Amino acid sequence: MTKIRIDEYIDACRTGVPDLPEAPEYRERGKSGVREPGGKRGPGPWRGGSAVGWLGAYNGAMAVITRIVEAKRRRHIYLDGKFAFSVKLNVVARFRLREGMKLSGEQIEEIEQGEVRQECLDRGIKYLSGRLHSREELRKKLLRQEYLPGMVEEVLEELARLGYVNDERFAKTKALAAAQHKHHGPRRAMVELMRAGVKREVAEVAVGEVYENNDNIGEARRLVEKQAGRLRKLEPQVARRRLVGMLVRRGFEYDAIRPVIEEVLGREQE
Repeated sequence: MTKIRIDEYIDACRTGVPDLPEAPEYRERGKSGVREPGGKRGPGPWRGGSAVGWLGAYNGAMAVITRIVEAKRRRHIYLDGKFAFSVKLNVVARFRLREGMKLSGEQIEEIEQGEVRQECLDRGIKYLSGRLHSREELRKKLLRQEYLPGMVEEVLEELARLGYVNDERFAKTKALAAAQHKHHGPRRAMVELMRAGVKREVAEVAVGEVYENNDNIGEARRLVEKQAGRLRKLEPQVARRRLVGMLVRRGFEYDAIRPVIEEVLGREQE
């Protein structure tokens, strides 16, 4: 496969249209390194910054789309008879790219930004397909992929508009899981939501609604009874200290669990 050094390509862009091989052999200059069509991007600067590769060859001049070649979920775009870049189908539709269309340098840069933004959006949806995320969790993951902060905020707004990102729904779902599956108390559920970047007022509403209808004392009693048999050979003070520590770590208030511990340990001692 013919390969091109990126520094050589950028130098060629400054003087004119570089002589590139055909699309299947061309290593595309992305926003964060180089990428063979369909491959992964390498490390580099923020994705979504100013155009370097595509725009450099056409800055100040008009280019004509002479050919659009179909590829798997992408289209290879040829400008003035030479391969220039490849974009996803959504980007082709958004910018209405077609053969014979004339593009200025500014339009090429806008298309490049549209491609990177679509990539950022697709990555966000992929994260969300695995599990629910808070807005802050998703922001941190996208920023770790080196997308520009401004672009990440635009994508988060779009995902919120589409209903994919909703901190109220995330908080209530996570609080329900904490109460019903993890057997955590309200304090622990609140801590976990704050760690996920949910605003305090949103977390308080979710935890309040979930634990208002949850039998917290009954849940604590079941946890204590499960551990009591294992601790019956220990000194009462040691057994009580371990049970209190276990329940407090799970997020139960001491004043609420003290009668339960006294009840169960007292029954065991009898």
